[in-house]
Amino acid sequence: MFADADLLGVPLRVVVSPRNMKRGTVEVSARDRSFSEQVPLENAAARLRQLLDAMQAAVRSSVAAAEAE
Repeated sequence: MFADADLLGVPLRVVVSPRNMKRGTVEVSARDRSFSEQVPLENAAARLRQLLDAMQAAVRSSVAAAEAE
């Protein structure tokens, strides 16, 4: 399952496990393993949006820098 997500280029992984559910959290990690964090369930959607927006901004910045060269 994780290998399929890696092949498709999904940048974030969200792990929902029985242990996380007992704590009321999900684990969010980057595909490149640059970070992993526990996020409260009630904040998960907003945190995922923040992370995806930041990743997209970084890509756009890299593209703009490359085009400026």
